[in-house]
Amino acid sequence: MIVRKNINRKKIFVISIIMSLFLSLCIVGIIYKFFPKFNDFKIKFIKEEKDKLYLYVEKAKTSINYNVNIFDEENNLIYKKDSKTNKIDISDLLLENNQKIKVRVKVKNKKNKEKNALNEYKYINKNASFQIIKDHFVSEKENILLHIKGVDNNEKYHVDLCYNDSIIYNTEVTSSLVHINHSDVEGYDGKVVAKLYNSKNRLVSKYDIYLNAPPVGDIKITSPSDNSEVNYDDIDLYYDGGENATTISIKLYNSAKKNKIINSITMSFEKGHIKVPASLFKENTSYIMEVTAAYQGYNDIAKTDKIRINILGKATVKPVYTDKNFSAIKKDTIVNLKTDTKDAIIYYTLDGSKPDRGSFIYKEPIKISMNTTIKAFAVKENMYDSEINVYDFKVQNKDLVIYLSPSNQGKNYGVKEVGYTTEKEQMNLLTNYLEKYLKDAGVKVYRNNPNDIIGINNWLYESNMKKSDFHFAIHSNASEEHTAHGMEIYVDTPTSKCLSIASTIYDNLYEEYPYKDEKSNRGVKFARGTLGEANDEFIKCGALIEIAYHDNYDDAKWIVQNKEEIARNIANTILEFYQVNEQNNDIQ
Repeated sequence: MIVRKNINRKKIFVISIIMSLFLSLCIVGIIYKFFPKFNDFKIKFIKEEKDKLYLYVEKAKTSINYNVNIFDEENNLIYKKDSKTNKIDISDLLLENNQKIKVRVKVKNKKNKEKNALNEYKYINKNASFQIIKDHFVSEKENILLHIKGVDNNEKYHVDLCYNDSIIYNTEVTSSLVHINHSDVEGYDGKVVAKLYNSKNRLVSKYDIYLNAPPVGDIKITSPSDNSEVNYDDIDLYYDGGENATTISIKLYNSAKKNKIINSITMSFEKGHIKVPASLFKENTSYIMEVTAAYQGYNDIAKTDKIRINILGKATVKPVYTDKNFSAIKKDTIVNLKTDTKDAIIYYTLDGSKPDRGSFIYKEPIKISMNTTIKAFAVKENMYDSEINVYDFKVQNKDLVIYLSPSNQGKNYGVKEVGYTTEKEQMNLLTNYLEKYLKDAGVKVYRNNPNDIIGINNWLYESNMKKSDFHFAIHSNASEEHTAHGMEIYVDTPTSKCLSIASTIYDNLYEEYPYKDEKSNRGVKFARGTLGEANDEFIKCGALIEIAYHDNYDDAKWIVQNKEEIARNIANTILEFYQVNEQNNDIQ
């Protein structure tokens, strides 16, 4: 007979629950041990230990890096440190006496997750420090006076004077003033470092002294201007000052993250100008450019200036043009090829084939003795190649026909103080001279009617009907803020047939312009269909010149007082370009 014991089911249930909880806790413990949680933490304190200064932080489990950032009262970042442990050596943090700081710590784990400390730790430095009473320079036979603030009679301090890391003099600090005779440092030139140590022999302050070193003059960037935009290329940097400097350095900071240095370069100091290589920049990027002039690499007594600069994309090399008319040229004429991009290299062919970098390099003028097709383009480092221009030179005689189209803008008023009335009146007066000079040289000249209510459409029709070789619109300019100056001339595109005559007119007239600078030299511009009288679809060869700015005092005065001379310059250019009466075509 089988005897069955009574089983207490309630006890079994309770035991099962307890065992399940126990197993769960064991599993959680194992998981926590091998996969610990990325926990919150706090910054604890800063403490001196022997000759070191440590920052203590609660341990953040799974962290692999403690990132320390220390700020002054104005929230300027003054110190950074990374550590693999939560006891962080910050002995190289040197503070002024009673300086208040704020410490922030961030940790990172293996998965690159980050966590900030729950608190910001505040600290006041009670150690003494050097006080800057005068500049760092000590002249010949001058004694050295070191001012120290925060000296405590209960704390013993001493000063070491070091030259190239060797101690050349030391003394105990007994008051707030340490006096060092010049004889104690005689024979040393250059940088000497005064180091202040506390009773625990911890370095708490440093002060650089320069024996017989000349002070560097203030430096000021003059070009490019602040917040300017420049195409990607080598930058000509101009500056004033920096006397006695031996080196000049350029640091580029990310304009969004001003503390992050993107690139830097140091070179021998050159007065007034250096070329900053394009390799330091990236296209379409903004930088803070900091320029530092220093003596013997002593950056703490160097002088700096900085600007914001916006680097655009690469520019395109200006197109190649000629100094003679190609549609009708005299036999054995010498032709020059030009580009307005300085130091660009011109490649060309004479057989009508497409030029490349293996073609002839233009070095000297070309003689045209027969019908010849010149194809040419220009290149320069850090720029896009120019487009290929085609010039079909025809050796033949042809009567020159010019169509002059002065402005009809009677409501564009200029600077009345200098006698500039309206653009219409002044440009027509100028054109009177130009028309006379050209006609006197035997050129067939036609001219628009500035009172024609239809305007441009009629003028283009007349110009085409007369088969003009050159349609020339003559204007003066204005700017919204009335501050711009200089001249410019428009053709339709870089490959327009009128590029050469327009470029040559501009080159010669700008030589006569009295207010030359970087902004005034606007050069040849491309209308690309926006100007009717400089549009390749409407006219065979058309250009529009803006002689100068009639709302600028100096420009307007120049136009008013020099209309005849301006007309004479343009006329001589046209006659020479088209080889009219070539033996004696200069108008006197």
